[in-house]
Amino acid sequence: MPCPRFTTITTLASLAAVASLTTSGEALAATPVFYDNLVTFEADIADRITDDYSNPGYVFIQSDDVMSAVFNETDYHTTGFMNLNIVSGGTYCAGCNGSFELSFLTTSLGNDAGINAVGLQIVGHDLNNQYSAFITFADGTTQDIPLPGGGTFWGVAAPERIERIHFGLPGGGSTMGGSFQIDDLVIGEGSPESCPGSSIDISTLTQSSGITVTRTGTTTGALDDIDEPAEVACWESTGGPENVFRFVVQEEAWLQIDLDDSEYDTKLAIVDGCPGGENFCAYNDDYVGTTSGFDCTPYAAGIYSLVVGGATGNTGPYTLSVTECSPCGNGSLDPGEVCDDGNTAQDDACVDNCVPASCGDGHTFTGTEECDDGNDVDTDACRNSCVAAICGDGVIQDEVEGCDDQNDDNTDTCVGACVLASCGDGFVFAGFEGCDDGNDVDLDGCTSCQLDSAESSSEGGSSEGESSSGGGETSSTGGTDSGTTGGTTGGSEGGESSGSGGGGETVGVDTSGGPIGDSSGGDGGSSSSTGPGETSGDSGCGCTTDGSRSTTPWLLVVVGALIRGRRRRAA
Repeated sequence: MPCPRFTTITTLASLAAVASLTTSGEALAATPVFYDNLVTFEADIADRITDDYSNPGYVFIQSDDVMSAVFNETDYHTTGFMNLNIVSGGTYCAGCNGSFELSFLTTSLGNDAGINAVGLQIVGHDLNNQYSAFITFADGTTQDIPLPGGGTFWGVAAPERIERIHFGLPGGGSTMGGSFQIDDLVIGEGSPESCPGSSIDISTLTQSSGITVTRTGTTTGALDDIDEPAEVACWESTGGPENVFRFVVQEEAWLQIDLDDSEYDTKLAIVDGCPGGENFCAYNDDYVGTTSGFDCTPYAAGIYSLVVGGATGNTGPYTLSVTECSPCGNGSLDPGEVCDDGNTAQDDACVDNCVPASCGDGHTFTGTEECDDGNDVDTDACRNSCVAAICGDGVIQDEVEGCDDQNDDNTDTCVGACVLASCGDGFVFAGFEGCDDGNDVDLDGCTSCQLDSAESSSEGGSSEGESSSGGGETSSTGGTDSGTTGGTTGGSEGGESSGSGGGGETVGVDTSGGPIGDSSGGDGGSSSSTGPGETSGDSGCGCTTDGSRSTTPWLLVVVGALIRGRRRRAA
């Protein structure tokens, strides 16, 4: 993953690179830590005071007593030139080409044995006449440390406390030669942590450099000198040996750190402070193949420990790489970037720290994707194809749709807004429902999604109904339909018949009471049958023997009127 640029990164100086000497040959009992970076130094010290030499009490040249009294935290004593303390342009020197001693027995932070730490910026230093820092510790031991050139930070801290430091010739010798000038003198209290491992010098990784610093090493024969599960919370321990490195971030930095050229199955962890840091903990086993690493990651200002080990107890040689990352969005394709369109927009073709947009990256590509929820769930509001889920797309949306048959047919099992068909939904389910009026009213012609039928009943094996011919009525009040039913017809117009028995004879009678025939009537005969084989005639009363309703056949009235009309015209 590509990443933004950062300012400058420097590191803790390795003790192995610093010479340790004594003039007396005494055994060294003190356990100092030396620094080449102010941030590292200040991070290790609990309390500190800085003299930036801008106090108006300082003048261009002053005696030792005046110089010591202005800030009143450090005692000055020039050892080359006498009482020649110069403060100019916010910097200090003793004649600017002479030696001097700083004593820390009367500081407000320490005690009468000294302080825990001293640091300073070396502004100028003529390495042709190299100065050394001759340190006297509170336990009486000393160390002589050659000092670096101008433009660097130098510091020392020790739990045994620092009594004084002489800046001059090796072994504490005085001089009026060469040149040496300092600024921002820091005195501190609080013992520094003692971390295992060595430092990585990545001071060349300046802003926009894109430089990679590498360190080679091996875990073969290394000591298992940290308790990984306890001290590296995110580390998956296999009990194998490891190497520990330390680096410092001065301001927020973006780094890519990896072991991808290593020759064995590695694992890698980075924590804040010494191993055991709780605020930052990153772990990786397989980054590229079986080797370990981290994409470009932001690191806040502070000290970090980097732990190199082997998976499943493996050991072997490795190559550790630390690369300065470039800012995504500068329009230049920098190392680690796949694309860079010159902006930080997340809705175009190049998103998420300069990688191409893709469905599932959590960013909706305007004009190309309808949505992007950053997951691979296909049953939520955003489909895996980065289109919005809708009814009819064939996929049932969780907790929203009860079905989805990918059509708009409302006569099948899935209707409306993707809900299962049911009686009362307003859609007629073909083959199962005769109607569906979308309500639960049973008196409106659609009951339980079936059409209401004509009145009919079945009781005791009998039936009753009106005939369809000439307005006649037929009724059966007893028995079955075996034999000849009494009163099959009373003629073609207006006759009534009733039957209450099995078979019988029918006698037709016209409206004036005259018999017409045995089986059929003329213009209005009626007959009744009261028992098997019995026939009786009623002279044109047009009624039934069971006392049911009696009506005047409306058809006869109409026919009669027509006959009278014809006779009038004939006359």
